[in-house]
Amino acid sequence: MGDLLRQGCQWLAQMRGAHCASQVTYRRGEAELVLSATFGRPDREVEDQFGVRIGATMTDFLVEAADYRLIADPVLLVDVLYVVCKEQADDANVTDEQFGRSMAGDAVDAATRAFLEELADFTPSPRDRARARKVIDATWKLIDRAQDVLDAKADGELARASDAALSALGGSSGNSPASSEPIPAS
Repeated sequence: MGDLLRQGCQWLAQMRGAHCASQVTYRRGEAELVLSATFGRPDREVEDQFGVRIGATMTDFLVEAADYRLIADPVLLVDVLYVVCKEQADDANVTDEQFGRSMAGDAVDAATRAFLEELADFTPSPRDRARARKVIDATWKLIDRAQDVLDAKADGELARASDAALSALGGSSGNSPASSEPIPAS
């Protein structure tokens, strides 16, 4: 049943994105980014102990994380970061090429984290901001765990490959007992 529900949710999300989404522009200062988003207008109403009703209509924007394509495409990410930082880059006489060359390793990782946190803070609702931060934190934890698994797998593969290479050369591998025969002098 869980698989059927997951598939249904995926289908519904695809249909929402394909048939209900509109282009929205995320602006911060002079910088802007066009994204595909679905509008939500939840009406909220509460009644106090005196019978007074207070209501609000808010506008939410549902944006698929995949629509950002930023984490999967580092070149696009750096381009977007440059657009966001263009005013400061212009003030510092930094070209887009210089900016791009400076974005490697730890710098691009820190910039990605900062951008996603700012994007979460852009949400007007405190609950939505908190939820977005939870999702971002969980995503970074997942990425860190995935990196740990990949590191362990790479270590195992490297050990097996080196053992196989040594065996092919007729040498002793790390898992084989050493030969008791003396090695002839050349």
